[in-house]
Order: sequence, then structure tokens, then C-alpha cells
Amino acid sequence: MMGALSLDRDRQSELAQHGSGAQSPQSGPATEADLRKMSDAGLSPDQAAVFLALITMNGRSFNTDDVIEAVQHNQDFPSALKFLTHTCPICHDQVSFSKIITMTHCSCFLCQSCFTSFFSVAIKERSVDQLTCPQCGQPEIRGQGLLEESMDYFNLLDTQIRHFLPPDVHELFQRKLRDRALQEMPNFCWCAHCSFGMLHESDRLRMDCPSCKKSTCSQCRSPVRHAHMNT
Repeated sequence: MMGALSLDRDRQSELAQHGSGAQSPQSGPATEADLRKMSDAGLSPDQAAVFLALITMNGRSFNTDDVIEAVQHNQDFPSALKFLTHTCPICHDQVSFSKIITMTHCSCFLCQSCFTSFFSVAIKERSVDQLTCPQCGQPEIRGQGLLEESMDYFNLLDTQIRHFLPPDVHELFQRKLRDRALQEMPNFCWCAHCSFGMLHESDRLRMDCPSCKKSTCSQCRSPVRHAHMNT
């Protein structure tokens, strides 16, 4: 069965030469595992020829599953090769198109691995206002009149984080995003004694925390002392 899957070597060389303008040296025959995956993918004869030309290219080490994806989404050798050779501007690794993530509010892109690493650390160690593009720092989300634009950015970023990052990191991101939205409210105040936050609608300066039962001054945001009495 495996012998029937091995296509003519001249056909592979022809495809490589057509794609690059000069014949690409071959690195050796495809492995049995490569041929088995090619067979399981149900590739057409032309797709199989492109697959073998790519998987045996000298100086290249493509992931077999990425090559199968490339030939399934592209009609010829040049376009399949281009699909496989996107360079991440951060780590400089070559990855397939499907492993490239484009930021939502700029033209920057990075590989899935760098996206995951950067935002996993940033969400844990930085404020939510610092979770912008790791390359250009866009968009600008702090300042007057930027609330609507920043919320649009964070809504789209939330979708990417939910898809690519672990659930606990996504949950932390949502908590920080919620806290940011609350802090934008003029009547919101954190308790000076615990981590509980509340909306204070009363005219009184004294704000009683329903969680720890202690009091905070809603004006100076410090624990209520003798100077705050009768206010």
C-alpha cells in the first residue's frame, strides 16, 4: 500500500522547480508515517505530489499536518509553500498561515506561540490597560474620549484570549476587565480594608463595606478615622 503512495520523484522535482524558479534539492524520501498521514487525508494525486515535494524539500522541516493543511487549501506548489512560510516578527520562526494571529486594531501579526506567551504573562503581571499589541503598542486606550474604542478592542481581544489561552488566564482577564469598567464609574469605590468594591450613592462620606463590615471614606478612599466622624 505504501509503495503505491510514493509518487514519481521527477513529478516532485518538477513541482519544486516550478515553484522556485530553480530545482530544489530533495532531502530524501518521505517516511512511512508521512505517507500514512497523506493516505488518511484522502489527497488527490496532484495534492499528493505537492505534499511529497514539500515534505522532502532540502533545508526545510515542515510539520506533516501543516503540509497537509497547506495542500488542501492551495491549488499549487508555490501557493502551498507560501502558506507554510510565514515568519513571526517576534521569535523569527517560520510557521504556517493557520498559526499566525493578526492583532485586531493594527496591522501587526505574530505566531500563536508568541501570542500565548506574551498575553499569558501580561494578564498575570500587568494592568489591563497595558494589554496592547506587543509590537506597536496600539491601540491607545487611555485618555479622554477613548472609552468606547477601548471597549471595542477589549471585546475582540477577549475572543482571541478565550480561544488561545487557558480558561484560568481568560477568567483573570475578564476579572481585570470588569474591575476596569467599575473604576470608570464615578461612584465606585474599593473598600480600604478588604478587596470588596461597591457603588456608593449616598451623600455621606462614610461608606460601610457589606463584606468586612468596616468603613471607608468615599472621598479620600482611606479607612474612616476620628476626623471622618459625623460626616
